[in-house]
Amino acid sequence: MIFAVEASIAAPAALVWRYLTEPRLLATWMPGAADATVDGGGDLTADGILTLHAGEEQSRAEVVDFADGERISLRMDQRAMTAVYTYRLRGEGEGSVVRLEVDGSVRGVARLAAPLIRALIRTADHGQLERLKTAIEAADSGAGSPGEGDEVRE
Repeated sequence: MIFAVEASIAAPAALVWRYLTEPRLLATWMPGAADATVDGGGDLTADGILTLHAGEEQSRAEVVDFADGERISLRMDQRAMTAVYTYRLRGEGEGSVVRLEVDGSVRGVARLAAPLIRALIRTADHGQLERLKTAIEAADSGAGSPGEGDEVRE
């Protein structure tokens, strides 16, 4: 395990799930993403492929585990590194708790730099849930509405 972090969010689990699976909303909090798309359109579901766009750069992530409304795992393969980001969601009272677990492996000669690579991932991604929380709570308070079709789907 590279790291695990948890955050409480003052929003219902159904709304938080939308931010984890709808590309338009996912791009509002995912580090380095200016835009996000799913191959074939729609939202992330089992076996989906997500593409994160940042200028000319693109990163792709494959859904490798999916339990609707509860858990989604995305695997990213980049050069000599494979990382799996698992988001676990549960309702808690009127709010939600999200847990992010990041695991990964390094291949080939890059294994020599594995501790450094893991530290870079921790630094780059440890704040994801705080960004998610900020995006949702700002939108939920009306400060940054998610836009069209914002009814919470159950």
